[in-house]
Amino acid sequence: MMSEMTIRRANIDDASNIAKLITETALIAFRNSGPPEALARWLKANANILMITNRIMNPQAMVFIAENQQELLATGYLEERGEPDALYGYIGGVYCRRPRVGLGTRLVTQLAREADQRGYQRLEMTIGQENIPMQCLAKRLGFAPGAPHPDLAGFFLSEFAEWSVRTTFVLQDSLINNKN
Repeated sequence: MMSEMTIRRANIDDASNIAKLITETALIAFRNSGPPEALARWLKANANILMITNRIMNPQAMVFIAENQQELLATGYLEERGEPDALYGYIGGVYCRRPRVGLGTRLVTQLAREADQRGYQRLEMTIGQENIPMQCLAKRLGFAPGAPHPDLAGFFLSEFAEWSVRTTFVLQDSLINNKN
């Protein structure tokens, strides 16, 4: 049984542990998804301590971590996107040290609560097509599959395919009000 877990907003001191968690989980998740050079480029862009620190300090983003007394268990962020008259929330960077034990559900639920508090009417996530556990979680929480994410087209020259899920936040009402 996992010891008591807490979810809190990350601070600058957490950046190196977040980078380490992203690296460890990505090496496992993407090991068969493309050439090693593509994974190395992806890690350089996404497990970068400076980029993580900037996101933690960004007023339009909120980085959260799940931890117990021994270790960092999961991380994810909520970011404001869109135009001033059509802002929406984007959940990204959800990485769990132990998949399928409820970490992702609790973390995404917390991010959805934060999105609700910010008044977003829409919430989006982009999930790699190889990430079946996260796709199942997203569908279970009410996200519906959408179009491929346009910002990622060609980023790895199609070495890592993307699967985008989109939903309106109103569909998340039971998620927000009934989950711990």
